[in-house]
Amino acid sequence: MRNDLVESGLLKNKNKKEILDILGPPDFGTDTTNVWDYDLGISGAGLGWQFNSLIITFDEERVTKVEKKEIVD
Repeated sequence: MRNDLVESGLLKNKNKKEILDILGPPDFGTDTTNVWDYDLGISGAGLGWQFNSLIITFDEERVTKVEKKEIVD
């Protein structure tokens, strides 16, 4: 699902209310911040763990960037 949201452009140009309707409230960030972080959980990555997030960036209340973030530990 995360890859689909990033690659499809489905969330581009949506406003904050539309994002809240689609994804719910972010795990990190509020309606007054311009970067929202959705925690997508942990998965195995070789001999360690991978922490997955979806990062949504707003400019003038519209989505300008949607990216996936993976941190391998």
